[in-house]
Amino acid sequence: MTTRHTPPTDTRASGYLEAEVDAWIHARIKGERWAPGAIPNHPTIIRPKEAQRRTGLSNFSLWSAEQAGTFPKRFRLTDAPRRVPADAPDASGRVPHRVGFMRRSVAQPAE
Repeated sequence: MTTRHTPPTDTRASGYLEAEVDAWIHARIKGERWAPGAIPNHPTIIRPKEAQRRTGLSNFSLWSAEQAGTFPKRFRLTDAPRRVPADAPDASGRVPHRVGFMRRSVAQPAE
């Protein structure tokens, strides 16, 4: 029995390399198989919605093609911190004396 995977629902924090998406489109037009190329020195990043617009594929179709290795992989644009309550202890175990919310890096383990 296979496990069904679902595509990411929050596509705001990810992107594609424009050169790879364009290369995929050109290969598709020529009827060739796409293969990842070298990353350009100054890459341009496009959002998933723009990749959907350019390719005409849905988010699920793009995700399925990524999983199959037939479309460029999306990547996170940032390691944006997540919001945690101000009374949550930091990595050292201390509770900050601030009211409201503070920002903690995603890389830090939650306790």
